[in-house]
Amino acid sequence: MKQKIFTIDYCNYLLKRVKNGEISDYEKNEFPVDHKEIQMVRNIEVEKFPNLYKPEDGNLKDKENSKIIYETYKELTPTQARDVRLWTYMTHVQFFDYMKARWDSYPNNSSYITRHWFLRNEGNNREYTRNNGIAKLWWIAHLTYDEDRQNPYELTDVALDTLDTAGALFERALGRIKNVRFAFLEFIAENEAFFSKEKRDKIRDMAKYLNLKGGTIPLAYLTKSELKELLSKIKTQYQDQDVFHI
Repeated sequence: MKQKIFTIDYCNYLLKRVKNGEISDYEKNEFPVDHKEIQMVRNIEVEKFPNLYKPEDGNLKDKENSKIIYETYKELTPTQARDVRLWTYMTHVQFFDYMKARWDSYPNNSSYITRHWFLRNEGNNREYTRNNGIAKLWWIAHLTYDEDRQNPYELTDVALDTLDTAGALFERALGRIKNVRFAFLEFIAENEAFFSKEKRDKIRDMAKYLNLKGGTIPLAYLTKSELKELLSKIKTQYQDQDVFHI
């Protein structure tokens, strides 16, 4: 089955409408689209279009859905996966019911819709790994998938365990470096007891520390063991003083 996308003009048109406060269509069960503005993509083909899990009993199902999206679209190139037309089509048509369910507890306003249904700045990694509701599922899996592991999605699960883990890692430059993001996520998984309390603050502090270190140390050239050693020193300081100093 060939994938469909919006035209870029239609993406811009929809975004402009939302910015002007025209958001009533997002309250409907099915988003009304102009089918003349839909194109077929010749070089993106899938065996079957997937269904995504909707949140249930406080479980957002991000881990499960990230794997579903990535398994279906694993053959996307990074260039294809940065295509505004693709993700905007998915949020408005292919997975519109999921999008509404995933964020149904949040205010339905222009700013919120702009952030999660669209890609406002193609050059900003945050748009892909945190903001757009479908793009982030693919990109986080893509950046954490490790075929050398028994469970290739082991680090994907760590990254999506809390909203702050992926945010702290991928919103910074260090998230672009494979050995750094793998070491960071492995360290979290290997120190479960340490992160059982104040996990959000500890992860943010450690990401901030590594980001600062990256200004003086070429993190890309460090091994995972060396990177974990850096993180271990931070952990020790946290434990000894109960205060973290950057």
